[in-house]
Amino acid sequence: MLKTKKYFLILASILLVTNSFAQVKVNEGPPLNNDEDNKMNRMIEGENGFFYAYRIRTKGKGTSYLIEKFDESKMKQIFSKEVEIPTERTKVVDVKFAGGKVFVFYRSYDKDKDLATLNYKTVSATGEVSSKATSLVSTKSDHYEFVDYAVTENQSMSKLAIKNVYKASKDEAYKSDFLLFDAAAEKIVWTKTINKMLKKDFDWSRLMSSLGLGVFMGKNDETTGFLGYLLNDNDDIYYAYNDKLKKEDRKESRYNAAVEILKSESNTPQTVKLNMNPEFLIYDIQFAINKDNNIVIAGFFKDVIERTGRDLVDVGVFNYLINSKSGTIEGKAIKTFDSKLLTALESSQKKARSLYYKVDYIIPEGDNFYLIGEQYRLTVTSSNSGMGIGGNIGMGGSSTYEYEYQDVIVSKINAKGEFEWIVNSPLRNGITLRGMGHVFKQYFAELTTKGLYLFYNEHPKNVERLAQSDYEPKDLKTQYFIHGSNMVFSKITPDGKVKHEVAYKNETYCFAPIQERDPNFYPPEDAEIFISAESDNVIVYTEDKGKGRFAKMKMD
Repeated sequence: MLKTKKYFLILASILLVTNSFAQVKVNEGPPLNNDEDNKMNRMIEGENGFFYAYRIRTKGKGTSYLIEKFDESKMKQIFSKEVEIPTERTKVVDVKFAGGKVFVFYRSYDKDKDLATLNYKTVSATGEVSSKATSLVSTKSDHYEFVDYAVTENQSMSKLAIKNVYKASKDEAYKSDFLLFDAAAEKIVWTKTINKMLKKDFDWSRLMSSLGLGVFMGKNDETTGFLGYLLNDNDDIYYAYNDKLKKEDRKESRYNAAVEILKSESNTPQTVKLNMNPEFLIYDIQFAINKDNNIVIAGFFKDVIERTGRDLVDVGVFNYLINSKSGTIEGKAIKTFDSKLLTALESSQKKARSLYYKVDYIIPEGDNFYLIGEQYRLTVTSSNSGMGIGGNIGMGGSSTYEYEYQDVIVSKINAKGEFEWIVNSPLRNGITLRGMGHVFKQYFAELTTKGLYLFYNEHPKNVERLAQSDYEPKDLKTQYFIHGSNMVFSKITPDGKVKHEVAYKNETYCFAPIQERDPNFYPPEDAEIFISAESDNVIVYTEDKGKGRFAKMKMD
């Protein structure tokens, strides 16, 4: 990663090496001496002063699932424990730290009994692995694909909300169960059923239009259904979804997003219709809770209506403030990107039709919020016109998903719910995946006492070009390889000014936002490969030819 003198290399295993670039100081931890086949899947914040990593090791015919614990101050491993998970018809759903331990949730399916089950194993803070799995919930269904599980934690990491979406057979309607789970006691507190399909529903029409054509399309899990959910510390669950409206003799579908509030003491959710323009489709959102315990939701929208002879398309951001007690909308703002911002994004109202937007963070700062997401382009090519299970193109053929990530978009929302400003931080990363598409975050965001920081890899020539006042977005090059790039940061001030600097050069140990490229082990889109450390510090994972080490970065 960083060039150091020879005698520093000798001390690296004992001391942390410190280097300073502009406003970020980088301390490299000792080499972890991990197996090269031991892939980092995600980092997980744990109890104060410690963090965990979830790794997957695939070698030969075997697969090992590992939970590792690390000391924040020294960035040294405390333990590495294997969690034994059956390999037949099983899949890890998520890994969470809650109730003082790490939970590894995985699903299994018994075809003979038509039974899907969500199981878990735990790893304690001292490294004790549960001797046997616990079955959390079982669901009757004659197809594996008719059952979908998801897990989220509350703010205090004391409880979990498990979402179970299911139907028994093809001809039946979907239902959704929410289970409130006390993590410390490992006990289900309650289960509530919602008669809705609260899962992401693949958009087959867009897939069909792209088969073998190599044209731009939406992400492979884009939805006309579920948008996201949150569990608060009062055991209330908030979730959002799109309702498809009647066509009214029109060819194109129209939508109305809604938020439902499921109070802990009630079995009947309260529905809040957002009543946005029905021609706008929301793909996902982020929830937050403000100081008055009310709900803030925000995200990107895009016009989905095709108009003959017209290339214009509206793209923008929105936010709503919802009273958590009454369910009333107390404020909202919808901001369409103007031509100035579209130009800065190397876009136009015409080009915007081929771009997609993914919201990644909503970060509170006092009474204000920062909404942060990424813009990307996706090209899908296929060797034939067949369709595979789960949205893969090709039966007996193969599909290639080419992602070009370009620009992180940051919006500041004030206490009144107004958008004070919207700015972009240029980013150019290219990723090619085969077999299955997946959106990976190419950056991470951290709010400190010094300001909002974005960290990502960038082409060296882009760093030089961005330093010049006359740069144009079309001048920037796309970075396809990590080695040889720069790990950079963008500092965004409270008034929306953006400053770019180099944190370090990716020469040996590199910041690698994507570790696990095997579709069987893709991490969730919200998984992180960094953790927040003590004030104004973050710890990131870096690797060199499969070997890893951590680096602590302090914002000065």
